[in-house]
Amino acid sequence: MSASWELLGKAMQDYYSGETDTEIIEHSFWGKREIPLSYYFRNESEMPDAEIYALDLCRGRVLEVGAGAGNHSIALQDRGLEVFPIDINPDAVDIMQKRGLSTARCLDFFSLEHEQYDSILLLMNGIGFIGTLDRLGAFLKQSHKLLKPGGIVLFDSADIASDRKAEINYLNGKYPGEVKFHFEYKSKSGLPFKWLFLDPETLRQKALNTGWQLQIAYQNREAAYLALLRPVF
Repeated sequence: MSASWELLGKAMQDYYSGETDTEIIEHSFWGKREIPLSYYFRNESEMPDAEIYALDLCRGRVLEVGAGAGNHSIALQDRGLEVFPIDINPDAVDIMQKRGLSTARCLDFFSLEHEQYDSILLLMNGIGFIGTLDRLGAFLKQSHKLLKPGGIVLFDSADIASDRKAEINYLNGKYPGEVKFHFEYKSKSGLPFKWLFLDPETLRQKALNTGWQLQIAYQNREAAYLALLRPVF
């Protein structure tokens, strides 16, 4: 696990312990952004429309990947769904368990075996964890193994290809949606980690080539969208 994620876990633990004015700083090629830790502890009424719609589409046994502090899993559990949140950050998993998500586990998505779900959910651009476009195939293959017949994968992302800073990647022969982030917290700085943003057309072609059908379930004016994927064989 990247040291940046360790800093985020420590920051979430501090917030959960009562340091409610705490902020974490996110660094990327877009610059520096201060994020209140309350953002990671939102309730359903504070979530954007795309996230609410994703929750509405979930059904049956739900695997939430990169669940963080468990906001979405808590909302789904409150709706009566059977939820199984995972995260690679032990601090996040500890918080989820303390918040009432008894099924929360500290696991890597690619390590899961012999489990079956009706819905696989990744929000807050959670698909970004795969890091690079060439890992999308591995993600879809693993998702296919974990889905019950008729199951779905839901995640949000954004098309950043039109961003002028993303042109640097394009000019260097890289996919424009491959970026790097790192976190800073209480004067400590974590190492950069890779993160992926997928444009809908690239996702559609990659999905089609690997036996998936893509539906854009929601899209806003800022080029962010909610993807719903179903395996076709």
